[in-house]
Amino acid sequence: MAFLPEFACDIFISYAHIDNEDGWVTRFHERLQIALNGVMEGVTIWRDKGLRSNTEFDPEIEKQVNGSGIFLALVSNRYLRSSYCGQELRMFHGKAQEDRYGLSIENQKRIFNLLLYNIAHDQWPDEIKGITGLKFHDEFGMPTLQSVNEFDFQLRKLTGELVGMLQRFKQMFLDRPAPPPHVPVPPPALTTQPLPPDAFTVFLAHTSSALEVQTERIANELTHHGIRVITDVPPPYEPEKHDERVKEVLQKAGLAIHLLTGIPGERIHGLLDRNGQPLNKSYSRRQVELSLAHAPSQLIWLPPELEIKEIENIQYQQFLAALERGERPASSRIVRTPKSELPHVALETVKQLRKTPSPPTVAPAALLNFHQKDGREVWRLCEYLSKKGVLPFTEPELDDPKLTIKNLENRIKQVNRLIIVFGDVGREWVQQRLYMLVGIANTNNCLPTACGIYFTSSRRKEVDGNFSLPPTIPKYEFDIHDIDGNKIEPLL
Repeated sequence: MAFLPEFACDIFISYAHIDNEDGWVTRFHERLQIALNGVMEGVTIWRDKGLRSNTEFDPEIEKQVNGSGIFLALVSNRYLRSSYCGQELRMFHGKAQEDRYGLSIENQKRIFNLLLYNIAHDQWPDEIKGITGLKFHDEFGMPTLQSVNEFDFQLRKLTGELVGMLQRFKQMFLDRPAPPPHVPVPPPALTTQPLPPDAFTVFLAHTSSALEVQTERIANELTHHGIRVITDVPPPYEPEKHDERVKEVLQKAGLAIHLLTGIPGERIHGLLDRNGQPLNKSYSRRQVELSLAHAPSQLIWLPPELEIKEIENIQYQQFLAALERGERPASSRIVRTPKSELPHVALETVKQLRKTPSPPTVAPAALLNFHQKDGREVWRLCEYLSKKGVLPFTEPELDDPKLTIKNLENRIKQVNRLIIVFGDVGREWVQQRLYMLVGIANTNNCLPTACGIYFTSSRRKEVDGNFSLPPTIPKYEFDIHDIDGNKIEPLL
């Protein structure tokens, strides 16, 4: 058990394994543990003692980084060149900003910059720039010999700073109550009567602990106005059970609200792609994906100051960029309002949804299926369909093919038109997708009244057209000129 109650481990040592070829890091670890034990009981230190794979960042290391209170970076030139060390440093830096204690404890960073070599300040990673480095090198700029008095002095200095931080850290825990396991539902005093069974329901999705106050304010505001709020997901934390629980909640909800930041958040361990390889996705991102597929409406908030192109996690950066440029259902909305306005925005969104009845199933509705490569072309078509009174539903191909099929099965029951976008993908992909969608519709006894193939600017329908479909389903092939000239009325 760690000295810090809310952490699995007190101190994480991050180092380049090649710097331990002579056992320097091992001896440093041992002597630091002895020094801390002489001052306080129960302090735990963790470091990776095994050789690392060259292909996959070890989930155990990620778990230990996320479960540690303090981070010691043993900085050398080899540390700076190591992608693994860089990942550890960025991961801790990000998660510390997100947890309820923050990156600093009384103006002292929870990251310690221990310089094994005399490395110039301008070469330090951004995460430790501004942090005073503690020297563990000699006058020649080399790691201090652990048999000399100078090393004892350096170790005592580090021990003193760690003891002070650990004590202040623990006092912070004692001075403030532990957070609830989920955003609390406001007390009954906020409403004069119990909520009726048919009350409008909102799913307030998993988000960063840094937004705990905003999440609670939204929940309080909505509940005060007679709106049921569901917040406690996860748990379950296991990927399959988590997905099942989210889908169950989304079936009851008229709106899903997602508060996102520039940091992905808590990762789902054990989430695999179709090849059995680990997927690096957080609970908040996964819940957005499920919401876009299963919720009737979504409200997605991004911080006004967030620059998506500056997000370090490339996969998460691409995910947010795709959302903001419109690769999402027409039923979703992205806002970048100040945090203080979130309760009002959430309430107004619910009011608007209450005023707008769901379109009847007999109304024109089209399912737009497309490859992610052609996402940008889709939204111009969506705007055109909306102006023509046709409700567009978009379903791109996701990383998980099983989830893609399930989403298509759910959507295809809500529409009476199918439209495939033909752009940067091959002709075979379009033909196979046509047959697959018609097959799904036939299985569910909801064959479309018409099917269209939209040729983007990179394709010519005169050359690339003439797709085959069962003769009972009318087929229309069209391009941007047909849209501009309003020549696709028969399809609509």
